[in-house]
Amino acid sequence: MQAVSYSATLLFHSVPAVTDGLLRLPVGDPVLTSIEDPVFKMLYLGLLVIFVVGVGLQLRWIYRRSVL
Repeated sequence: MQAVSYSATLLFHSVPAVTDGLLRLPVGDPVLTSIEDPVFKMLYLGLLVIFVVGVGLQLRWIYRRSVL
């Protein structure tokens, strides 16, 4: 439960960081100009996939250590 919670915390902090960074940087000419941009959906999906794979690997590692 602890590994999943820490990973979820990282995910929930990554979503606004990516959003804010792409909407504000570089100053004067941001990468994206609207929160409705379809690029965000792909980025969020990518973060979700990374989260699920990472949690799966962590749980597998924890399970294998507890069996040995």
